[in-house]
This record gives sequence, C-alpha cells and structure tokens, in this order.
Amino acid sequence: MSGCAETDPFVISRSTVHIKGGYDRMKKILAGLALALLVAAPAGADALYTVTLRNVTVAQTQDVILDVMTNHKFTIEDVDPYRITFMKTFSDVFMGGARVTRSKFNLLQRDDNVKMIVSQVDDLGTMRQARSIDHLIPYIKEIKNRLDGTPLDQIVNETNDGAAPTRPKIETLGIVMGERTPRGVAIQAVAEGSRAETAGLMAGDVVTEINGRSVADFQPQALQQFIEEKDGAKGTLYVGFLRDGTLKLAVIPDKAQ
Repeated sequence: MSGCAETDPFVISRSTVHIKGGYDRMKKILAGLALALLVAAPAGADALYTVTLRNVTVAQTQDVILDVMTNHKFTIEDVDPYRITFMKTFSDVFMGGARVTRSKFNLLQRDDNVKMIVSQVDDLGTMRQARSIDHLIPYIKEIKNRLDGTPLDQIVNETNDGAAPTRPKIETLGIVMGERTPRGVAIQAVAEGSRAETAGLMAGDVVTEINGRSVADFQPQALQQFIEEKDGAKGTLYVGFLRDGTLKLAVIPDKAQ
C-alpha cells in the first residue's frame, strides 16, 4: 500500500503481509509471541500434583522415582532425603534455542505413608515460571502404581481434591503463605490468637527454612502444604524467617501441648 509510512514495520501487498527486515525480524516477533504464550499459565492446567503413597518409605519412593524418570529421559539434577529434582531440555523452534524444565518431587513421610508433591518450572534465563505438570501425570501415576498397586485409572490429584487452587486454610496452624521472594516465601497472613502468632510470626515475614530444611525451591502452595503436613505429624516446628533483613527463629509447639 502506497499509504504506508517508511517506518511502518509492515508492508501490505494484496492479501500478503510482509515484515521488513526479513527472517531475523520475523524470528524476533515470533520469539516474543512464544515467550508470551509460554509465560501465560494454561487455563485449567494443574501446577501442583499430590498423591499419597501407601505403606512405603521415602527411600523406596526415591528408588522408584529415579527409575521411572530416568527411563523417560529426565536428567537427575539434585537428590536429598526428601526431594529429587530432574531437568530436561526441550528444543524451542520459536526461541531459536533450548528451554530447560525442572521437575521437583517433594516427599513427606507420614506414619507408614509418603506424601508426594510434584511441581515444575520453566527456566527462562532471567526468571523461572511455574509450568503445568499435565504431561508428568502419566509418570506420577506409574510411580504410585508401582509402589502401592493402585490402578492407574483410580489415581487422582489430591491437591485441593483436584480442584483449582483456593485460599489455604488457616485454622490448624494459623499461617497463610504468600508470594515467593529472592530469599524465601513471604507470609501473607497470620490468624489472630493462633499458635503461629503466639510464636511471634507476622504477615510480611519471609520464611527461609522449616525444621532446618531450606524452602528456596518450594512454590508457595507446596510450602503451605509442607508446613501443614509437618504440623499434622506432630512435634515442634522451627521456622527460620527474615524480618527487616534480620534472620530470626520462631518455635511453634506441638498443637497437643
């Protein structure tokens, strides 16, 4: 069209749209669109998947997780007694390179059972973005089936009964986790008169560790569940947190005390 200004990035000719600058400019535009689609969370997709593994130990669970995930070409990045992190690199034609995805399996021993909480993030270079774990569900089901024999078609997501995430309950411990920060996870709210308030915790405090375990790799919802599971298992909770840049420790007695 003759009416297009010289600085207009698009030149329209008949029914075809041409982008000035050729392939490189097209690649940049598509990369931007791909990043926007990647960062946007898919509607209805689960970001967290929780299952209870019956009559097993954490050690047994770790062995099966490692076997299943490595068989599906995931690389082991980190292993500790209660968490395994895997990474996998996917080619990204839009971004013109590779995209690294990290899958985390957090394990909580409860009596004779193990609670397995699975989450996943995309490493976008300068940031990490929570990613749907939908494509991991077949592997999660395989792990549970091998460990306690539950039929695959009977395995469901126990996170909020499989429903969309909701505001965490605060009646048991009195603490609601908020957003991630560079140092940990911020406390969104502390219930008045709760054991958390009695221990000195306040909204705005940044939790850095629970019973000596770093929370750096927890998503807020996973940390909320981790805290409640620890509290439900009885025993004193030791919560390391930052307030005004100073590291402090809150001791929350067992609720039976």
